[in-house]
Amino acid sequence: MLQCKIWPRWCTELMEALVTWIVGGNCFNGFVCVADIQATFEFKIQRPVEYYNCVQKIHKIFDNLCVAFSGDIRSGLLIIEDLSIQVPQSMKENEYFDIDGQSSLLIEYLQNLYRKINPKESPYLELMFLWVAQEGEEYQFRPFCMKFKSPEFRLNSTPQIGASQSGAGAYNETYNSIFSFLSGRTTDNENYRKLFGRIEEVPHIWTVQKFKNLLFHEASAVNFPGVSKSLISFESVIAYKDIYPDWISPVMTDAFAELGVEYGNKSTANHNFNYAELDFSKINKKMAYLQENHPERFEAIRVVLSVAEELKDMESICKLPEIASDQYVDDEEIIHSQKLIAKWSDMVTFMRGKNIKPYACNAIA
Repeated sequence: MLQCKIWPRWCTELMEALVTWIVGGNCFNGFVCVADIQATFEFKIQRPVEYYNCVQKIHKIFDNLCVAFSGDIRSGLLIIEDLSIQVPQSMKENEYFDIDGQSSLLIEYLQNLYRKINPKESPYLELMFLWVAQEGEEYQFRPFCMKFKSPEFRLNSTPQIGASQSGAGAYNETYNSIFSFLSGRTTDNENYRKLFGRIEEVPHIWTVQKFKNLLFHEASAVNFPGVSKSLISFESVIAYKDIYPDWISPVMTDAFAELGVEYGNKSTANHNFNYAELDFSKINKKMAYLQENHPERFEAIRVVLSVAEELKDMESICKLPEIASDQYVDDEEIIHSQKLIAKWSDMVTFMRGKNIKPYACNAIA
């Protein structure tokens, strides 16, 4: 923890940001959000900091929307509770959440509710909204991820294929290395080399499953006060896998491999994953070579791809995908609440059970 002789508000906010790690991903086939479950209690009297693995930091708000929070637990859970009521009530039949054209209304709502909850103080709070929506006149769904930081709650958007983090990752070299890798960037430090040094080309496009599994395996191996090794995730997977019938997928894979698409497996420090690498210049050269030197193979591949084109059905990616949750539980960690705490009233009950007075400490996620 940082030590400050004078304790201005910005330093308090920075301290609170140093616990929790939340990562959201706009992936090729949907969104995923991964968070730890640890609550940190910093006391206003002489009492050591206490940590409990007990709090749910990601919440399903609506059929297509999840919201995660870091910072002040009271503010986060109370806003989550209100969102869970207000968002469904504001939706018409067959309507889904989308921020397009509504960002100013959402920001105003968050500002007003935050001030109502905190009339005298301004505790640090960051909200991460993740959802899928149909953009413009398009029928297919795509993922969105945006952050809002107190007290202004200005919008901070994530690229269409990209990642966002909140909490301790910005101040911890190992977490930052994991985040950089998932963002498609290399980092020149020892931690990054230990984790990903065997991989020369960093992937730039992830599926939800690969993004989540890499986080589960790498983040759970990090020791950092205020961040649990046990993790939860919420995800929404757009059904790209259902565009083509199952039987033709391996045939298409063989055809792509013959055209020069490279398939393989890469290993990180604590995980490995399959990958596909496309170099269109190589593919064009291979196609030209086959057409000139092996016309029968070229024709066979053309027929496979033509059949696949006739069989494809785009309806699967135009249907709203469900939101599912997952978890990674570390065998050596104690989980202090069998059901993760999702409401502030339940957190107050939990704190009193641990002889913690709610107004005698800062409860931080």
